[in-house]
Amino acid sequence: MNKFKLVLVFLVVFTAYGSLLAEERILFGASTRWAKDYYPLLFEKVKKEIGLDLSLVKIEDYDELDRQIKRGKINIAHLSPIEYVRLKNELGNQIQYFLTVCRGKEMNYESSYRGLVVSKISSEYKNIDDLKSKIVGYKSKSSGSGYIYPIAMIKLAGFNPETHFSKLVKLEDGVLQALDAGSIQAAFISNSMFNPQKHQIIGQTDPIPLGPWIIIKGIDEVTQTKLKKMLMGIPKDDPVFIKGPDFGGFIDANDAFYDSIRKYEK
Repeated sequence: MNKFKLVLVFLVVFTAYGSLLAEERILFGASTRWAKDYYPLLFEKVKKEIGLDLSLVKIEDYDELDRQIKRGKINIAHLSPIEYVRLKNELGNQIQYFLTVCRGKEMNYESSYRGLVVSKISSEYKNIDDLKSKIVGYKSKSSGSGYIYPIAMIKLAGFNPETHFSKLVKLEDGVLQALDAGSIQAAFISNSMFNPQKHQIIGQTDPIPLGPWIIIKGIDEVTQTKLKKMLMGIPKDDPVFIKGPDFGGFIDANDAFYDSIRKYEK
């Protein structure tokens, strides 16, 4: 009987200990590009310095990330700014702002970017008016720089995008390739994609805040404070930030930082 009780106690303790270990593994949702190119080194550093195991869940597109968040499948996520505003409107306090990603050294560590309307540098299209009855490509209707802000800018300039252009074409991965090939006459892109050797700017948006990290569930306030302090304390020249212009650290802003996007979401 005593042996039975001892085994039972061991099983209960072991199960509880296993649950604690499982809870220490934090699932982090991010787009495939960020998960592949930017976060592995950073997450190794987080685990080494504060013992928090951030496990990447690679997400192919914004819609899938939304679904994973709503299903409670991940604990933290890196969202696009548009995605954050829409989910915050829908889920309210179920998601919590944490930090905002900054650009790298090549982009002066900016915490915002712009959407551009570009054409080939050799083309005759120099402004929005020149694009009358032309084909314009975009990446995604949920993208700030790739659709929402350029469309808003064009409307504010007095044009109706649905009638001014002959066609708006969704090109998830190949919008600049299509522009260079001549199958479209202009494209909506982020300023980080702009190549002045190949393209010219014929319109640009107001600054767009960069995307935030959000907390969804499963991380207590003490751990959040520890993680935020560690991330904010990483030097700008640390190897985790040197790969490309898109990632150079974090700023601790707040939910109101994204009010400029809400203006266009109304």
